[in-house]
Amino acid sequence: MMNFRYCLLICFLLSGCSGHAQKLIFTHVPLLTSIDTSSVSGKISISKQECYLIENFTEDSISVKTVDDFVNTHKDSVLKKYANYYITFYKKSSQTNIENIRKNKRIIDRYSFDNDLIYNYFWAQGKFICRFRYKNGELIDPKNNITVKDP
Repeated sequence: MMNFRYCLLICFLLSGCSGHAQKLIFTHVPLLTSIDTSSVSGKISISKQECYLIENFTEDSISVKTVDDFVNTHKDSVLKKYANYYITFYKKSSQTNIENIRKNKRIIDRYSFDNDLIYNYFWAQGKFICRFRYKNGELIDPKNNITVKDP
């Protein structure tokens, strides 16, 4: 009986007690990809935003590293052609999913931004500027230490 329990414990430990349950699944959302062109003083300026949903996202260091690695391998290869370039990530949820976005793109503004926004990576003139990290619609990294007071 002791050998059976020992074997069962070993199997449990080997079967995935790694702390990270499932592999992250990234889904590109072409409906939310935008390219804007403007002209200032005769100079053309192009901005691009891409959007992805992430399935199985959890708040752990493995997920954070996985998203960073994904960005490094999937960002536009010609960043210098954009004045601004963004990659935005939302958690896939019962509301924030491809089916609901196809039905009504405004779900991103009405629900997803406040509930499922995770990251926004930002480049300007081909140079990486910052990664913004959100939780429940609030910016959590980098910390916003600006205080606005009435004069």
